[in-house]
Amino acid sequence: MAVRYGLAVGLATAAACLAVPLAAASSGRLYILVLFLSVFVSAIVGGFGPGMVATLLCAFASAYFIFPPAHSLHIAARADLVAWAHLVSWATVTVALAEWLQLRWRGAGQR
Repeated sequence: MAVRYGLAVGLATAAACLAVPLAAASSGRLYILVLFLSVFVSAIVGGFGPGMVATLLCAFASAYFIFPPAHSLHIAARADLVAWAHLVSWATVTVALAEWLQLRWRGAGQR
């Protein structure tokens, strides 16, 4: 169990470390995909709990390090707030769907 949560923390940290310079170097929002992929892998491998941990860490990292003003949890621009809300909402939906799929796979294996 600790391995699944450790993987989620490690993936979210690695994604944040990759997303911060990516956000500074590009004008697009490719960094959101990097953060989302870490949540996706955490949810598929670890399940609901690790997926939500990765979601919270990526949400915090993007708000604190990427969206201006930097080093603040305040998101000043409305477009950035919408992008952050999309990240958090789609990551949460993905985690819930991954958990549902895992429950279905476990149930199918018991029949």
